Amino acid sequence: MRKGFTLIELLVVIAIIAILAAILFPVFARARAKARQTSCASNLKQIALAFLMYTNDYDSKFVSCYDDGIPGRRIIWSEKLVPYVKNNQLFLCPSVSGVDISNLQQTRYQMPLAHVFPEGWRNPVSEEDFLHVATTVMVVEGSQWYQHWCGRHGIYNSGGPTYDAGGGDIALWGTLGETTWPRHNGGCNCAFVDGHVKWLSIRELGDSTKEYWDRN
Repeated sequence: MRKGFTLIELLVVIAIIAILAAILFPVFARARAKARQTSCASNLKQIALAFLMYTNDYDSKFVSCYDDGIPGRRIIWSEKLVPYVKNNQLFLCPSVSGVDISNLQQTRYQMPLAHVFPEGWRNPVSEEDFLHVATTVMVVEGSQWYQHWCGRHGIYNSGGPTYDAGGGDIALWGTLGETTWPRHNGGCNCAFVDGHVKWLSIRELGDSTKEYWDRN
């Protein structure tokens, strides 16, 4: 009676395991990436709700992108929303690592400046100032470039400069080096002025025929 395996049988088993691993590992990686994308969308949904609660408390006015009203201290939008979320972790996409989000100025979500939301010393905007509340971006994913909590992707930059994000992906590149980042499958999650959240490809966000980066 034969005992054990022959070398050929052992090699065949190893080859089968290697083939299965090669097939399944990318599937698992995509599943993990999808789970992070879903978690990120959940973060943005709660942030969007915080924006809307803020407007209810401030005469229908949206929070400004930032405010330099305190000498030597710039307060940004995420810090103003803390009373409405009470969880700093919401301000960091789960696909981002190595960031101390106890400092909310390290958030990797950005609020679009210029043609969408103003700086704090200007008159705040209300929902009535937006012609397209369902397609104008309120918060979008950014990168670690420049002021990662705000973006200057206005009509001057729609469909404009892009940045090689690697892996065949591109990122929208703002005028001061900030980027809107393809963190999830060539695109990113966006929260819109009406409060809904949607994934869009970077190429879609760069479409100059859309109203993503202009409230008027």
